[in-house]
Amino acid sequence: MKLGVYFRESWHNLRSDKLYTLVYIIAVAFSLAMVMTYLTVVAMRTQNSYPETHRDRMLSIPLIYLELGTTSSMEQSVSKDFIAQFLSEPLPGVEAWTAVKTEEFKVYNSAGEPLKMVVEFIDSSFTDIFPLEVLYGGPITADGALRNVPDVLMAESAAAALLGRKDVVGESIFFNNKEYRICGVVRDVPQTATYAFAQIWVPDTEPTLMDVQLREWALANNNNVMVGPYEIELLAGSRRDFSAIRSEMQDRIDRYNQSGVSSWKLSLAYGMPTVRERIFMYDSAAAYTWIGVGVVLLVLLVPVFNLSGMTGSGMEARMAEFGVRKSFGAWRGAIVRQIVGENLLLTLIGGAVGLLLSYLLLYLLQDELYDLLPLNSMVEFGFFEFIPAPAFTFRSFFKVSLYLLLLALVLVVNLLSALVPASKVIRRPITESLNSQR
Repeated sequence: MKLGVYFRESWHNLRSDKLYTLVYIIAVAFSLAMVMTYLTVVAMRTQNSYPETHRDRMLSIPLIYLELGTTSSMEQSVSKDFIAQFLSEPLPGVEAWTAVKTEEFKVYNSAGEPLKMVVEFIDSSFTDIFPLEVLYGGPITADGALRNVPDVLMAESAAAALLGRKDVVGESIFFNNKEYRICGVVRDVPQTATYAFAQIWVPDTEPTLMDVQLREWALANNNNVMVGPYEIELLAGSRRDFSAIRSEMQDRIDRYNQSGVSSWKLSLAYGMPTVRERIFMYDSAAAYTWIGVGVVLLVLLVPVFNLSGMTGSGMEARMAEFGVRKSFGAWRGAIVRQIVGENLLLTLIGGAVGLLLSYLLLYLLQDELYDLLPLNSMVEFGFFEFIPAPAFTFRSFFKVSLYLLLLALVLVVNLLSALVPASKVIRRPITESLNSQR
């Protein structure tokens, strides 16, 4: 019998038990869609993507931890004093590093109309690590950073919102009690960019109010000048250099603590996490990674094993049918192929529905999905209320090849589970099968 005939016969049989067919398809589709939604979000946060094109080679210093004996302790981002102390000498294995701080300002156009925006203060190394795509104008130059009216970069959606158009090169904007000149308009950076997200990028050439306030606070607290508003991002030459970089940084911190310069003892609050580690609570990265893998497998396989039980129950209910077929000389292999064919057809239909459901969930829930994993550190803690960037699409991170791999796994498990009741069917005596209808 040809394959098409088997599928037509299988579909005819499945239509006779619509509830079983519907439950089976929904279970396969839903489990695949849930897993793909999770994996797509993780991919969005870990894979190299604009402008964080080197995520796989990046380490960060988001926070330091300070202790004053047993009486006081704190976590805080770092100051320029920390940068001068620990990064003035090159770190072996580090290709480049940048220090950034992020603040929110009311930004005014020439008409005095304000909008809240996220502003990132950057150094000259920033674009070496995060290559912003300039759509109009050009990058910030050394001269542009130092002039009385400093040059800045602006995201295209922010330019359109504040100034009414995207090509705003040469226009002036006002914030931080200062005038700035837009030298370039860049492609929007998604809010999921852990390090590079902003709507305006400004050369870090003068202190802001945050700098002044943190400095005053530090001096008032036992001259604790290591704390400040900066987060440090480092680009390693290779992931193989991570261990050496971390070891060297720890050696420098140990020497600082032993020098007696400060009564505060300093350490890296969460080590020097990678992007992946940062997602899973830094120092518990390995544990949470395995927990995530376990959840994925649970969500994927539990429905599959439940379906195996459903298949077995369905075979029991049809035992009389198979007994009649055997009494009329049906070949055992034909019965097995029918059972397996029905299972295969249901799984493939469930897979097709699951693919559509995956896209639908990612489209409908994309705003909520941002909250599942950390965003830019300042955005993540809800410090800012700013005009949102355009909705980020998950399509570029949805891997159809990965979906097909998951479907193949489900297919194999389902087919294997179908062989168990099938083998019972063909081994059962005809008379016993016929009597099962009574």
